[in-house]
Amino acid sequence: MLPAVKKPGTCIGHSSTGYTGFGLPVKKPVFVPMGDHPCSVLAALGQRQSTPGNDSNLTRTLPAIERLVNIGTSAQMAMVLTGADVAKLSSSSESTSSVTENQDSSSFEVRPFLFEDRFLGVAASLSGGNTFAWLVRQWQEWAAEMGLVPTHNNGDEEQAAQREAEVYARLIGLGLRCQDTELTFVPTLNGERADPNATGTISNLRMSNWSMGDITAALSRGLVDNLFDMIPKELQPLVPAQPMIGTGNALVRNELLQRFLLRHLAQPSQLQIQTAADAAVGAALAPSVLAAVIM
Repeated sequence: MLPAVKKPGTCIGHSSTGYTGFGLPVKKPVFVPMGDHPCSVLAALGQRQSTPGNDSNLTRTLPAIERLVNIGTSAQMAMVLTGADVAKLSSSSESTSSVTENQDSSSFEVRPFLFEDRFLGVAASLSGGNTFAWLVRQWQEWAAEMGLVPTHNNGDEEQAAQREAEVYARLIGLGLRCQDTELTFVPTLNGERADPNATGTISNLRMSNWSMGDITAALSRGLVDNLFDMIPKELQPLVPAQPMIGTGNALVRNELLQRFLLRHLAQPSQLQIQTAADAAVGAALAPSVLAAVIM
């Protein structure tokens, strides 16, 4: 028999004595789980609200409309939305559940969140840290082809990793000098979920803006802009005014991406960079948050 469908965070039982051999405590409550992405968003919200100077308590208040940008291998933006925000996505009288189902075919989806009156609007791009890593590899390959660096590393992986880190740092430094480049780089080199056949493009090319710094800055700006362009126009007014959490190794280690992210915010103080947003932490937080809301 299939189990009964229950809401995330519902207590469905307790751990028994039969599992003490695995180190599990007895009579600990077991809750219905959430997906890993909503849990990671909840963990990030919890970490933000636990920072000094923030008096709000996630276990006593529902999350405010907030955004989380994660740039790792790929890139995602999650927006905590109310039912009213979701309703803006449809000009007809479709219900919220219908809107949720109709968004799945595009690069922007509306997903359930912890609470009945909260949803996650998610823009997901296939181009993120993987595309910047491709640029780093390209520069290394071009340098090797020109005979400027050795074409092999003698099997020394540590030296190869160090050289790659140096190229990363060098490209980011050069890009920071060219943040206002007119060069435009659309970074959809891997296509997108909504358009698998999409290709990347470079435009506004001049003899004066084809430096390593220009290319790096244009690519970084393109990665950020591409993600924001996926947000439906009905939700665009929410973008500049709300707080934002930034996560993901590619974003944390790349000041250039952070600079272009700030351009989409009204105030620099709205961005908080976090080094971790673990789904396991969010899963642990979920029961206490839901219990506090129900009370």
